[in-house]
Amino acid sequence: MWQAFRLASLDEGLPLETNQFDLLVSALMLCHVPDLAHAGQEFARVLRPGGYLLITDFHPDSVSYGWRTGFQQAGVKYMLPNMPHTRDDYLDALKMSGLTILQAIDLPLRALPERDYHAPLTKEFIAMHGERLFCLILVGQKKEPLELV
Repeated sequence: MWQAFRLASLDEGLPLETNQFDLLVSALMLCHVPDLAHAGQEFARVLRPGGYLLITDFHPDSVSYGWRTGFQQAGVKYMLPNMPHTRDDYLDALKMSGLTILQAIDLPLRALPERDYHAPLTKEFIAMHGERLFCLILVGQKKEPLELV
């Protein structure tokens, strides 16, 4: 069954059934979540055994560079809170939740597709900081239960 987008808080637990999904995608949001361990537990809870998890997020190192996430709407600039997580915090949260990490990819700024960027991601900025890590991509899987014979 296809699920539509829902607004929910990880703090309160996802309003989803246990073992419901074959694939869960978390895009650009865990850097704003204070409790990665709880997020990992919720992801593992709603995934079916054998199900996959794809996480894309701003790389934790980007916060140490002083980079912040934000957006502009109706002429007002909003800066979002970024948590001081480390790469290991992400990996540990998933492992502690019983998820197997299949792949962890650290992408530098220079790996962004070439296009016309708006400040601060100008071509000059990318040329100057291209080796700095910008994106963390994690692929995980919920383990199948062990069969006792």
